[in-house]
Order: sequence, then structure tokens, then C-alpha cells
Amino acid sequence: MANEKRVIKPIVYALVIFLTVGITIANALLSRIGLDDSYMVLFSLAFVLMLLLVGKRPVMVGLVLMGIVMINLPAHVLLDWHLDRDVLLGVLCAVFVVPAIYDLVVS
Repeated sequence: MANEKRVIKPIVYALVIFLTVGITIANALLSRIGLDDSYMVLFSLAFVLMLLLVGKRPVMVGLVLMGIVMINLPAHVLLDWHLDRDVLLGVLCAVFVVPAIYDLVVS
């Protein structure tokens, strides 16, 4: 019974990250370059982003989730806070892509 919980927990964790973070970031990135109608590219990019986040610490995943919430705020709220959606997207991608690249280079 304990082994089943060890197997199911990472799968559920990966699925939640894929459905929330991966698809939201991939959709935002691809809509900026005009590829938002291509579902194959969207799901492929979402899968790659999910793979980058699955092994990370909960603090990093929390930061990414907070960034997702901020990206999805209405435009007038972002303007009131003097934030740009593209800059937020770039910072959000840097939060989890830079440590992944660092891990690849160092190890």
C-alpha cells in the first residue's frame, strides 16, 4: 500500500503541473509569436515545461504558480501595478529555466 502511494504521488504532481502551469505558460508564450492555434506545439511545450518543474522544490513551484496568477490578471490591474505581461512571462520562464540549465552544465 505504501509503495502505491509513492508511485501515485509524483504522477498526480506531474499531472497538476502539466494542466496548470505547463499549459498556461505554453499558451502565453505561443500566443506571443502567433502559434496559439497549434495544439501539438502547445502540448509539447507544456510537457517540456512540466518536466522542468516536476523535480523542483515546492518553493520554486509556488513562485511559478504565483507568476501564473499574475500573468492571468486583467490588463487594467497589471497597468495599475505598472507591470508588463511580457516581462512577467520572461521572469517566470527565467525562474525555472535558468536553474535547469545550471543543473545541466554543472552536473
